Amino acid sequence: MPAEPILTAQRGETVVITMPNETAWPHAMHIHGHHFRDVAGGPWRDTILIDRGDTARIAFVADNPGDWMIHCHMLEHQAAGMGTWFRVI
Repeated sequence: MPAEPILTAQRGETVVITMPNETAWPHAMHIHGHHFRDVAGGPWRDTILIDRGDTARIAFVADNPGDWMIHCHMLEHQAAGMGTWFRVI
């Protein structure tokens, strides 16, 4: 995990994250502490499957203070370094 968060959000702030998948495999990206929606619409979720070559844009309200992980739910991918974190203050 990196020493610094990929982003720091104020409580109540709307956060948009763009996640390109530039690998040869799909990735089930999971966010702790918050539920999000694809910016194009759809259901609330905590995990999104991003196929190879695709890009996901998600949005959520940072309403839960703390330090939260973002990682691939495929454990071998997470173990290989596919994880980071963000902070809500």
